[in-house]
Amino acid sequence: MAGRTVLIAGGAGGMGLATGLRLAADGERIALADLPGPKLDAAVAK
Repeated sequence: MAGRTVLIAGGAGGMGLATGLRLAADGERIALADLPGPKLDAAVAK
């Protein structure tokens, strides 16, 4: 699936964040969706 864009709902923590990090490490482009706040800001920084 390398090179695709993946939208992850609930991406600021838990399984959503872990999935996003794994997919990014595999070369995917990811878009995180979650409620705004410090957890989402920290997830985007990773």
